[in-house]
Amino acid sequence: MRKIISFLLFLTLVLVGCTSDEDYIDTTKSITFANGQTVEQYIDNNIKAGEMYQLNDSSLFMNEGILFLMNFGSKDEIIYLLEQGGVTIPENITSTKWEIEGETKDGKVIIASNDNIRVKIETVKNGDYIEVSTDKILTYDKTNNKLIPQEQLNGALELYNLALKHGYTNSNKQIEYKRFDEKAILENKDGYYTVEYYPSGRVKYLSDSEVIELELEDKSYIKEIAESLVYLDGEIEKYTDESINKFVDFSYDLEYQIIAEKLNKKITEEDKKQIQKLEEKANKVFDKLQNQVDKISQN
Repeated sequence: MRKIISFLLFLTLVLVGCTSDEDYIDTTKSITFANGQTVEQYIDNNIKAGEMYQLNDSSLFMNEGILFLMNFGSKDEIIYLLEQGGVTIPENITSTKWEIEGETKDGKVIIASNDNIRVKIETVKNGDYIEVSTDKILTYDKTNNKLIPQEQLNGALELYNLALKHGYTNSNKQIEYKRFDEKAILENKDGYYTVEYYPSGRVKYLSDSEVIELELEDKSYIKEIAESLVYLDGEIEKYTDESINKFVDFSYDLEYQIIAEKLNKKITEEDKKQIQKLEEKANKVFDKLQNQVDKISQN
């Protein structure tokens, strides 16, 4: 599982002719960390992330595991999940004002802020050099002067970028995500799904960015899918905290397995009847899971 972490980055930049506060700020802005990001870009991202965090601090989607899994969804899936989760993105991020707050024994403290977020940057002046490290860049919610941890800012920024990437807005019309839509997978519009066939006509490979792989040459897995649905149905109400999230990707895994069975060219009439029953059962179980997830996220 990919971790959302904040690396401690250091960079020293030659300071030439910083005779005013404006020169000092401009030089600090242009300092580049080891990852190629400038201080100004880092601060801009933290301000966007801070506003995103303000609007969604209690959202289930701030969970790093959920964010990771969402990266494998299609556009419609992601927009649907964002809407169902009540995610709100900041629409009018005001411009950032930079100023010197004061001096320390070793350098100066710069404040970068807009209407909602305040970022404090403690710099060190070492002879002709200015030094900045990310552990000395702190971001605050201006409404309550509360420090927002960098780990939370990283998650909020990832959620913000994911929403923008897929065209999500606060005024999106409600999109009904159609489960078991094999046509959408075959059209492969988003490039996430691949379906191939054995010479026999059975499904060879169904993938979600290589996370899920199904080999169905030798047999049908309808019985195993049905047993998994019964298991999931019996487990849902046992979970009363965010650990229930482990069943979200499990539900998508089952959905894709059912789709794979539907796509088999050698499917029999009896198989079709069983798959239809599986879909009906799965929809009820998945709705039950979603209701439990929503209930936990609201507490």
